[in-house]
Amino acid sequence: DPNEFTGPMPRSPSGIFTLGPDGPGLQEKAGPACEQSACQGLAAPAVSKTGTRCLCGAPDGVPYASMSSTWSDPSITGVFIRLRWNEVHTGPNRFEWEALDREITQAVAQGKLYSIGVKAGRLGTPDWIETDAKAPVRRHRFVDHGSDDGDDDAGNGGGCGKEMFLGSPADDNYRTHYFAMLTALAAHLRNKSAWYRSLAYVKPSGINLFSHENRAPKDCAPGCTCNPEVWATRTGYTPSELAEFYRAQLDLLAREFPGKDMAYALIHAGFPLVGEHGEFEGQSPAPAQIDKTKQACTVLSKGQLPWATQQTECILEEGARDHAGSFVVQHNGLGPACGDRDGNGKDECLPQNLAVQAGKDGGIIGFQTNNASRVANNKELDDALENGWCNSEATFIEIYEQRLWDARNNGPTLDATSPQLCALTDMKTRTLDSWSAKLLARRNTRGRALALPDFQAGEHRHTFKRTVASGSQTFHYAHASKCAGDRFATITVAPPLAADAATLRKTATAGLEDIPPADKNPTSQLPTLT
Repeated sequence: DPNEFTGPMPRSPSGIFTLGPDGPGLQEKAGPACEQSACQGLAAPAVSKTGTRCLCGAPDGVPYASMSSTWSDPSITGVFIRLRWNEVHTGPNRFEWEALDREITQAVAQGKLYSIGVKAGRLGTPDWIETDAKAPVRRHRFVDHGSDDGDDDAGNGGGCGKEMFLGSPADDNYRTHYFAMLTALAAHLRNKSAWYRSLAYVKPSGINLFSHENRAPKDCAPGCTCNPEVWATRTGYTPSELAEFYRAQLDLLAREFPGKDMAYALIHAGFPLVGEHGEFEGQSPAPAQIDKTKQACTVLSKGQLPWATQQTECILEEGARDHAGSFVVQHNGLGPACGDRDGNGKDECLPQNLAVQAGKDGGIIGFQTNNASRVANNKELDDALENGWCNSEATFIEIYEQRLWDARNNGPTLDATSPQLCALTDMKTRTLDSWSAKLLARRNTRGRALALPDFQAGEHRHTFKRTVASGSQTFHYAHASKCAGDRFATITVAPPLAADAATLRKTATAGLEDIPPADKNPTSQLPTLT
């Protein structure tokens, strides 16, 4: 619609985002319910506490719901809404968007943005895809630790990991189902202009372990399932098939989410070491790894395995090449700097190098902080933000919701100590607001080099087009987050001067055959309001 006034459309948004819960939402309690460290009556520990107030996690929390106080917090740009494929795609052509709609409604009402990702993996892969009559998907058994502590499903320390049944990116039917969900999601969001405008980043996903990050089971320990062998011998998985899965997905996202940015959350060595001809890590004799001096997307020859990060590097390389300006690299493991622990002269806790390199190459990049137990208080949050700012070109950072709660209830100053990693003399206070302001300034500087409009610019410009042949034409509009009662405004486009009448007749009648007659056009029935 040439006269769609919703805007401005945010591109590569910056600032601080929080993570929506991957399951039941958190609950705020006060008084007797917050004795010591427990959340009484909820059979769950407090995830944070201050004075007589506490923040509690409990099984009866509203699924995927960020707290109202989070959505209204002025320190954040928005929320990353984390969904599970099996809970939004309940069968062929059957979708459940209730939780998503509830959260987006909050975003629009508070003038916030939201990012969205839909994971598969251990807790997100639907059961029904295996028995679908038209496009059945064979799911395969894997057992993997990922980044967990080594327990198995029974809680045995040092076990082989957790069991999961996953589809393969090489399976055309698997792609069909996951891509159908993404297509339906895009159509659902585009149905309301304010909802679509508020979308910040859509996260490519679909090959997952436990989180929304892009990774697959790859452990191969003695006495345990050798996941690379399963991938190589039973699923059709190859590095080229994996690359094609993401190539096709990025093309789909670019087509179905026009004007939006894609934030790829990487795990640097996240994929199994499998060759193109049945080779796998753990095989005897061991295949040789390809020389790291080769291009990341080099097709492997017989007898070769990729180097540890090659498959991820290929996805990043093709994403930046094919979707320049809208492909964003993200890493979800930002923590405080920790110093040189092994004597190699480098800090062992610097931001992940592949994301850092993407920033050096001129791209927009972002980070998510380590989990809430590793970035556990205001000072550690400030140290993590400083690490991301000083040691990368990050323009947005996602933090856990409980850390925002801490900043609000135990802040707003996160840390009173002097900067340690780089010159930050312009920061008079170390608050989420001041970090957001710095990220915004960096984003706009970098965005201009990429021909992106400023984020949070002070103006929204739009040129209306007349679609009537004579007389004035009036358009009605409302502020989406403040719409109430008759609070509408109008813009009237008057006819041009008589000298332009010939041009007007020629241009104004073009395409009129596509406009419904007045009695069938809802906009013609709107009252004239001032």
